[in-house]
Amino acid sequence: MAAEYFYVVADLRNDNILGEIPVEGVSFDTILNSAGNFQGATHLDNRMLDNDTLIDITPPGRTSLFIYKESEIVWGGIIWARWYQSQGKSLQFSAQTFESYAYRRVRRPLVPQIYTLKQTEIIDAMWGDMQTLNPYSSIGVGNPGWAAGSDVVRTVTLNPWDLRTYGETFDEITGYDNGCDYRIRVYEDNGVPIKYLDLMYPRLGSGSITTTHNVLDYPGNIKNYYYTENASEGNTKYFAAGDGDGKGKVIGTAEDTAKMVSGYPRLDKVISVQGVSILASATRKAQAALLKGPVPQEKWQFEISGSDAPVFGSYTLGDSFQVNIEDPRFPSGRQTTIRVVGWTVSPPTSNSTEEISLILEEQENV
Repeated sequence: MAAEYFYVVADLRNDNILGEIPVEGVSFDTILNSAGNFQGATHLDNRMLDNDTLIDITPPGRTSLFIYKESEIVWGGIIWARWYQSQGKSLQFSAQTFESYAYRRVRRPLVPQIYTLKQTEIIDAMWGDMQTLNPYSSIGVGNPGWAAGSDVVRTVTLNPWDLRTYGETFDEITGYDNGCDYRIRVYEDNGVPIKYLDLMYPRLGSGSITTTHNVLDYPGNIKNYYYTENASEGNTKYFAAGDGDGKGKVIGTAEDTAKMVSGYPRLDKVISVQGVSILASATRKAQAALLKGPVPQEKWQFEISGSDAPVFGSYTLGDSFQVNIEDPRFPSGRQTTIRVVGWTVSPPTSNSTEEISLILEEQENV
């Protein structure tokens, strides 16, 4: 039997439940350390809600959307836009996960603000500042308690003239090769959706592969896969350009000498790392770019059924899987360890089954 999905809306600032809405044509995704997206539509003159109520409880910019799979919340975010098409009486919505709020808020201190803390502590402190320093700023993201552990201490300076969003600063921190992970996790407690900040160094999720829960096979529970090798996107040397001008500009570098010795040419890429004023930090940015953008870049995409093991909802962002493939492309077999950093979900309809496309990070040949 196909899983049932429900769509509930609430007031963004006080979490008061406004009601359930009928939605169709749904697709949503979740991305670690970034904002996931939602697309869906409903219709006026539907059987669940009268038109005035449907419009009144879904205003963009002040409404939360929570997606339930059976009794569990599997996605939560902010409705940012809706548009109406008269001929079909269609009311379409787009939304993003609660991480998107950080990209709509600018941190402008009166004097330079310096955070010298562990990375997870900086993100935690800034989410607190974002929701408390100015009126009408809280969207109810809490922190249930966690330990920073052996996290890296980093110094982040925010100047009044930088006009950087909180989200840009979070991108800077998580973009280091020894950065941390974060997301806004959503669950229900006594009928109320709860949003809280989930932080971990070095990575969220389970890095171990100990059970069949963490194994994907083709043929098997992988229905279809795409494998791309792209040398136009990867590089063998990265320059990370930080703050400063002229001779004083901070520039970190990292190169893949082994790849060039093996036969690849020198391929350069310059990335901008605004707000980085220390050479060692710029170098770590370049090293992170090299890890994420080798040449050629291998990209995998796996399509699985949400009803087959592993069932959607039984794994979490950051979990690692062992993948076993044997087919004409890999006749001798290919084993790869992948880390899931996101997913795209198409809930079931009367004519289709639930489909999950896994968004992957790095791969390691076994």
